Amino acid sequence: MVSFNTITDNTATLEGGALHCSDGWPTIINNTICGNGAPTGGGIFLTGSGSHPTIDNTIIAFGIEGEGIVCHSDASPTLTCCDIYGNAGGDALCGLDGGNNFAADPEFCGPSGNGDYWLWDTSPCAIENSPCNMFVGAWPVGCQATGIDIENALRPPLALVRNYPNPFNPHTTITYRVPAAEVHLAVFDVQGGLVTVLKDGYHEEGEYEVLWGGTDDNGMTVAGGVYFIRLAAGGQTRNLKILLLK
Repeated sequence: MVSFNTITDNTATLEGGALHCSDGWPTIINNTICGNGAPTGGGIFLTGSGSHPTIDNTIIAFGIEGEGIVCHSDASPTLTCCDIYGNAGGDALCGLDGGNNFAADPEFCGPSGNGDYWLWDTSPCAIENSPCNMFVGAWPVGCQATGIDIENALRPPLALVRNYPNPFNPHTTITYRVPAAEVHLAVFDVQGGLVTVLKDGYHEEGEYEVLWGGTDDNGMTVAGGVYFIRLAAGGQTRNLKILLLK
């Protein structure tokens, strides 16, 4: 399985700037593939009659050379809820259309608007906006474009500083910095479902830390895998991807 990877700024001299698959059946899910290039298939190149991968909830965007995805020699992937957009050689879908695929600017922003691959809350890849009601790509919403007024914009920056250890089992410590505001800190699964609320209430400006032991709101241990910590305060939101090992 190829999941929750950010694959960027790679090139190949012939095919498959980011991924090249020959007669394989991988599951490719929730990846952000951006800024790669090759003469053929700058994003993904698939070849061979035995090449039938499943590609779901993946962004293939802004390739610098070649098409977003190419199917060669009877390769037949199934694509579902993928955003293929802005690739230099074209954004045509190949293989089987599993539904809810689209071509739209994914609206990357980065936690501080610095060009990383978090999404604006207006992105068509955000859970609330995507055609499959799940977020598309490796990173969920990390920047809020709506509802921010001048007063909020002038407040001290909001940040999820880090968590340690990461990956972790069974505990990790999350550190975060907030302005004086009502603070909501929660854990979500990869489908955007709420796992548990870690903090919910007023904080003075400063840096804080909280321990999460890999349990849900009912005290039940959750399965291993990728989770997201979401911090909201002062009209801003931030997200942090973490990995629980089992």
